[in-house]
Amino acid sequence: MALAYAWPMHSRRPTRDSMLVAFPRHAHAIRRFAEAFQRRGAPLRVVSPGALVPCLVDGRVSAVGIERPDAVIHTWWGARGPSSLVLSAWEAEGTRVANRVAATQLTADKFLASQRLAAAGLPQLPCAVTTEAAADRVAAEHFGYPCVAKPLGGSSGEHTFLLRSPEDLALVAAARPADGVPFLFQPFVAEAGGVDRRLFVLGGRVLGAIERRAPVGDFRSNVAQGGQAIGITPAANEATMAIAAVRALGLDYAGVDIIATRSGPVVLEVNGEPQFEAVETHAGVDVAGAMADWLLAAR
Repeated sequence: MALAYAWPMHSRRPTRDSMLVAFPRHAHAIRRFAEAFQRRGAPLRVVSPGALVPCLVDGRVSAVGIERPDAVIHTWWGARGPSSLVLSAWEAEGTRVANRVAATQLTADKFLASQRLAAAGLPQLPCAVTTEAAADRVAAEHFGYPCVAKPLGGSSGEHTFLLRSPEDLALVAAARPADGVPFLFQPFVAEAGGVDRRLFVLGGRVLGAIERRAPVGDFRSNVAQGGQAIGITPAANEATMAIAAVRALGLDYAGVDIIATRSGPVVLEVNGEPQFEAVETHAGVDVAGAMADWLLAAR
């Protein structure tokens, strides 16, 4: 059974367009947000992150040719790169940006996010960060084989490797374009069986959740890598953990990944710019509509 909540509708029409900052490849998010805002009679402008060209004039940062909106939702990489300079300036001038730029950038660094979550008392897997081949070997030997290596700021399971022996370190070297590009190393949790749970949290509530299972021959449960998903009702302690994780990182909404270990559930990572097609499809939750209601009610 899906968990669903509604926020009160905003009583006045926005004076400026709300804005979705999204790359064209995020077609599901673009379509669903456009539908949600249209149903609510609220205008929505869709802008690619690359279109937010920061310009500094007399000490003020603005976007060339684009008026500051009342509210912004951004998807993957919307709050990183040059567009983050524009969004930060808009935040300072009163635009509601979800998620906030600083919180998004913190969450994108898996090591710093793990530090913050651990400080909040949330169970974490041990981890190490490497930037060159020699350090890869040190980290892998520290955790022992098999262990997992993935890009520090990656997503969707891309370039995530299960290292079974020192020879597999070549996979990391091949995926790292140059020395200095960080990878995160963690122990492999064999008892999880290639299964995790993604809880979508918005405004301090769990909207819905899915369980993801890795395809045969793989250990990655990401739907983008062929993982299978089903809608679930998370356990009470999992929901509490997910909400606390989002709060600890200063996010308004996020996808929280939880895995089962011998010592209990662990927050594997938090995605501050989550795609939500799988949650909508398998948990039967109108994520876009809930986010539209939440954003409009908060303004």
